[in-house]
Amino acid sequence: ALTLGAGTVMELRRPRVDGEGKVSVGRHHRLAPPPSSATPPEQKNVWLPANSLLILTGEARYAWQHGIAWRKTDCIAEGQAVPRGRRVSFTFRSARRAPCGCRWPSFCDAQNPEAHMLPSRLGQAPPQEQ
Repeated sequence: ALTLGAGTVMELRRPRVDGEGKVSVGRHHRLAPPPSSATPPEQKNVWLPANSLLILTGEARYAWQHGIAWRKTDCIAEGQAVPRGRRVSFTFRSARRAPCGCRWPSFCDAQNPEAHMLPSRLGQAPPQEQ
């Protein structure tokens, strides 16, 4: 990811995989279920300075979810909040032209089609407002 403009914090988390190989949706995703009392997933916050480049490879790229939460400030040190400024981020990915044999089959959409499917509850009718 190439970030132009202000710096920001990127959250990386190792999602949980259930016994059926299904991957949890990111907690900031609009489809994420409410947090449970279960053990939270491992999470790391990475400060991306202004006008920086982050390259994720290997496990960080394939077995961790990553994103930038919507908020007005970032905490970059204990008790040090930085207001968010304007930024533009570009993400570059390459398309695979051969079968994938990576070490992360639960997260790989080439080896596990369910890795990129939306939760089944989306097919349900929305609750009626009263």
